[in-house]
Amino acid sequence: MYRGLEHDRAAKLPAAADSYEKGISLCGVSKALSMPGLRIGWVAMQDTALLQRIMQLRDYTTICCSAPSEVLALMGLRQQETILQRNMDCIEGNLAHLRDFFRARTNQFEWHEPTGSSVAFVGLTSGESANSFCEHCVTATGVLLLPGSQFDHEPSDDFSNYFRIGYGRHNLPQCMKQLESWLDG
Repeated sequence: MYRGLEHDRAAKLPAAADSYEKGISLCGVSKALSMPGLRIGWVAMQDTALLQRIMQLRDYTTICCSAPSEVLALMGLRQQETILQRNMDCIEGNLAHLRDFFRARTNQFEWHEPTGSSVAFVGLTSGESANSFCEHCVTATGVLLLPGSQFDHEPSDDFSNYFRIGYGRHNLPQCMKQLESWLDG
C-alpha cells in the first residue's frame, strides 16, 4: 500500500507478484496517493486459479465500486507522479523533524528510521506501556499515537512498549512541538 513512498527510490523492492510464483501484491490509492476514502485497490499474482477465486469472492460481496470513487481514483492515478512527489517532499521534511526529536531523546525512545512509507514504529525506553503513554499523550496534547498492542502480532512478540507515529501530514511539526512541550513540561 505504501509503494512509491520509498525514501530511497533506488532501493525499491520488486513486487512480490513479480518475484515469486506464489507472491501476492496488493496496492491501492489510499496510502501513497492520499485517497483513503475511495477504497479502490487491486491485487496482482501469478496464480490464476487463486486470482479467479478472489474475483469470485469480490463479485459475491461487492457488485461494483462507486462510480465517483472510480473517477477520482483514475484522476489520482493520472497524476500519480505529481502526488507521490508532493507526498515525498512532506515525508522527507517530516523525517528531519523526527530524526532531531528522537536523537535528542534517546533516553526516552528507541528510534529506527524507516526506509519507506509514512509511518514508523517507535519504542519507549522508560518502561511505561505504550497504551498508557499514548492515552496520556492524546489527553494532554491532542496528538494521537497508536500503541503497538493494537496490531495483530504473534503472541510471542511483545510490542507493549512500541507505538506507531504517522509522518505523512503537513501538521507534523506542530504536533511534535506539542509533544515536546508535554514531555519537557
